Amino acid sequence: MKLISLYIENFGGLSQYSLDLSDGLTVIREDNGFGKSTLAEFIRAMFYGFPRKGKTLDKSRRQKYAPWNGNKCGGNLVFEVDGCQYRLERTFGATPKSDTFSLIDLSTARKSDQYSSEIGLELFQLDSDSFERSTYMPQYAGDEGLTTDSIRSKLSNLVEDTNDVGNFDKAMAALRAKRSAYVPYRGSGGTVALANGQISRIQGELVQIEGKGAVMESCQQTLEEISGRLQEMERLREDLRIRAQRASEAAIVAMAHRQDQQLNGELEIQEARLSQLRVGFPGAIPSDAQIEDARAAVSQLEQLQNQSPTQEEDLEAAAYLETHQARFAAGVPDRSALSDCRTWCGELVALRQKILQTAASTAQPTEEKANPLAMILLLVLGIGSASLGGILLIKEQILGYLALGIGAVCLIGSVFAAMALAKAKKKLQLHRKMQQDARNEMEQLTDAAQKLEEKIRAFLGRYGEKNGADLSAQLTQLEHDAEDYLRAEKRVAQWEQDKKLHGEKLAQWQAKVDAFFREFALTAQSNLSGQLLALRDNRKEWVTTGERIAEIRSRREMFRQANGHLLMQPMADALEDPRILQEQERELTAQMDVLVNRRHRLEQELTVLREQIQQIPELQDALRQWQEQKAEDQKKSDLLDDTMTLLEQAKENLSHSYMGPIRRSFGEYLDKLWGVQEGKPLITADLQVQLERSGAARELGYFSAGQTDMVMLCMRFALVDALFTQAQPFVILDDPFVNLDDAHMDQAMELLRELARKKQILYLTCSSSRTPK
Repeated sequence: MKLISLYIENFGGLSQYSLDLSDGLTVIREDNGFGKSTLAEFIRAMFYGFPRKGKTLDKSRRQKYAPWNGNKCGGNLVFEVDGCQYRLERTFGATPKSDTFSLIDLSTARKSDQYSSEIGLELFQLDSDSFERSTYMPQYAGDEGLTTDSIRSKLSNLVEDTNDVGNFDKAMAALRAKRSAYVPYRGSGGTVALANGQISRIQGELVQIEGKGAVMESCQQTLEEISGRLQEMERLREDLRIRAQRASEAAIVAMAHRQDQQLNGELEIQEARLSQLRVGFPGAIPSDAQIEDARAAVSQLEQLQNQSPTQEEDLEAAAYLETHQARFAAGVPDRSALSDCRTWCGELVALRQKILQTAASTAQPTEEKANPLAMILLLVLGIGSASLGGILLIKEQILGYLALGIGAVCLIGSVFAAMALAKAKKKLQLHRKMQQDARNEMEQLTDAAQKLEEKIRAFLGRYGEKNGADLSAQLTQLEHDAEDYLRAEKRVAQWEQDKKLHGEKLAQWQAKVDAFFREFALTAQSNLSGQLLALRDNRKEWVTTGERIAEIRSRREMFRQANGHLLMQPMADALEDPRILQEQERELTAQMDVLVNRRHRLEQELTVLREQIQQIPELQDALRQWQEQKAEDQKKSDLLDDTMTLLEQAKENLSHSYMGPIRRSFGEYLDKLWGVQEGKPLITADLQVQLERSGAARELGYFSAGQTDMVMLCMRFALVDALFTQAQPFVILDDPFVNLDDAHMDQAMELLRELARKKQILYLTCSSSRTPK
């Protein structure tokens, strides 16, 4: 997939901005404040839309990138996927319901339902957060982990069943929660601890059940004392309640008088301001639309006055046409022919790689021939020992049997040696046949590669390309020159038309500006834009002030109607603070609640004490039940621990399927960007990186910002390689090299140029020193 062009109608600080992107590297170097990060966010928003509104401006992207000029937010993006070009159009309103989405197939100029508004997820099989952790590389990405459920699903080839991976954390959380219900990981609690507590409690009650008479007498005496204190406190609370009610009524009257005085003061201030603002309008007051029309006319007039119909690019385009006219005299090659030639180059590279692989297989050493000497030696020794044993049996039976045994063992050994010899001969014949097949295949591949190379050189030769140069480089240069030539033709034609229209537009906008100032008796100043802006702000404040006056009068009238009976009452000179009285009442109530609760507990304790002696059988039954419950819950807790261990092992086994390619790619990129490291980097299953220093693995927090940026950049590129093993996606780099020194910057630029041969890269920077030469 690749991006072809984009157009921003309004998005953040960017307005009416267009950009064409090339296949390889597109560099945008602009000063700080231009909107480079806004441009990168626009591309992300076109594919994924805006996320949910956050609590802060940084997290609420819909609010953060609302157009500064107040106009509609949105634009379009042209991209190509699977050989078909589409134009993606979106607009963003104040809420998700007001957003619009449209996809047009450019080959038919009709709306397409190939992809829905979830086009980012459908194209990349990644959600928005995963897209920002992979193909979009901001200026500072930190050293946080790069994995998400979506990335883990795509890396594990589980895109069609993402619920299995995505639900892992939910399943583990549920298992942990269930296990914590039995035995918590930290602190106390859980059903097992509850059972232990109940067992201890019941055992203690059974031990201490005797001698409760003295405790019952003490409880009864305490209950009588508490009842007396509660009666006295109830009388005090009722007195506080009556005083607080009277103080509250007086406070309401005083507040009504203060609010009426405040409304009168606000009204006087606004009426005085309205009189001041009217002085700035000598004639009729223009409407907002009339002022905005005049501002637009002034903007167009100043823009036309500062513009020249002849640009440096126009002269360069004319010179370019004259220089390359002879080369493309027979016509400019179209995209189809260039694409076919690019395909031939890819096929040629594949053939050459296969030739090298085949040549390596033919160069394998031939196995040594099998040696029959051992078999012959064992056979002769066996026959000789058997013959000697037959002779010795006549005179010495023991030595005869021994010789016969040795002979039998040697004969058996010769049989096994003969079998091994036959097996070695068969293996040698098979090896020789495989080498001959590899040689024949290499000859066929070499012949096909030569024919394909001649075909490519014949095509390139029609446009003056040299036979000795690299074919892919020549084709790339021809593609660039052909596009540049067509753009130059279009530029020169547009130049002629622009010169004619420039003069007509200049006179038209000057007439509109003069008419506005005459109509409203205004004197034009040197800074027309500033004058109109001040006029607009004054009118806006004039309208707002008038509305505020009407609103204050309405509020005052409604307030007086609702609180007239309070305003008729005089304000009291000295008031008790109702809040203090209410606080005293609350404190007294809290003390009474404590006593009531204590009384309730004592009553319950007395009831328990009376019934304990009769409860011994029930306590024994309860003790047995809690012991059984504890054993059962402990068994369930152990089973949940085993289940979580197996799930963790399954997750680790799944991550091993993609960690190997990521580690290899990361190591290659890091060697190119940073050089050979002291020890091998360590990458966890969550894609956290640690570097070995002084024999110990250390987190990235121990290293400088430049070193951390290099590591995370290499990690991002390795992740992109692993995520997109087939078609390569585009990559957005938002000035990620700001913390690199000069030496590593040169290596980073070289790596960027190398990656641009395989991937489409949009590189945003504000510094010429970080721009590829």
